[in-house]
Amino acid sequence: MQEPKNPFALKNNRIITINDLNESERGLKCGCICPVCKGEFEAKMGDVREHHFAHTGTPCDRTLQYVNSVYMLVKQCLKDEKSFTYPGFLEKGNSVFDGGILKVSDVEIRYKPNGMACGIVINKKALALRLNLKMEYCVGEVKTPLEGLSTILIDLQAVDGLNTSEITALVCHDTKSKSWIYSTRAEKERAKFTNGDCLDIHGAALQKKHKQSDFTIQTATCCVCRKTIDKQDAMWGNNTRRYYCHKCIEEKGLNWREL
Repeated sequence: MQEPKNPFALKNNRIITINDLNESERGLKCGCICPVCKGEFEAKMGDVREHHFAHTGTPCDRTLQYVNSVYMLVKQCLKDEKSFTYPGFLEKGNSVFDGGILKVSDVEIRYKPNGMACGIVINKKALALRLNLKMEYCVGEVKTPLEGLSTILIDLQAVDGLNTSEITALVCHDTKSKSWIYSTRAEKERAKFTNGDCLDIHGAALQKKHKQSDFTIQTATCCVCRKTIDKQDAMWGNNTRRYYCHKCIEEKGLNWREL
């Protein structure tokens, strides 16, 4: 397997990418070092090959260099922005909870015994991050929760073509590249439905669902107007064993407690 070209370097104690440099900073003029071994770098910015950094002396492990540099950059982005936008959690098309913004006060990188970064923990185990990188051998293990924590996977397979500002936006503010691997909050919500509890839109206890699979069905049909509605907006009648939409219940003056 071909070793990755490294687009990351350390300059003035900050992680940068090769895309942050201009033409006048090519070669040794870049003033960069390796983030892992601190060896001198030169910026390879020719017209044929992919732009990247290379050691001027004996190189360190290139895979370790690449992976750890990405994680160090993500940590830097989180500490700079002090916030992380997380996506909502979907259970087979149904929203379990909405996305939001987590204030970031602490960021730690987790490492394997061989020294390779394998995850990031935010705010003392409040949330964990895994990174899906372009190398095939980095994909499998990142799809498991980190230390049993709520864990989000960030897809950074196209990170090599971005500068640090673009990566910061991708990591801290966008949600399109993020997906949940595991969520303790979702597990708690799932347990509520397993026990039969269902809440209406006002948050009051409503009815008992007739079977657990109701939680995973995305739509329902109102038995009055016959319209297809979002299952989360439907009300279940324990006596009639049918679904009703809120509009029909209000317009027809139905008492859902007797349905």
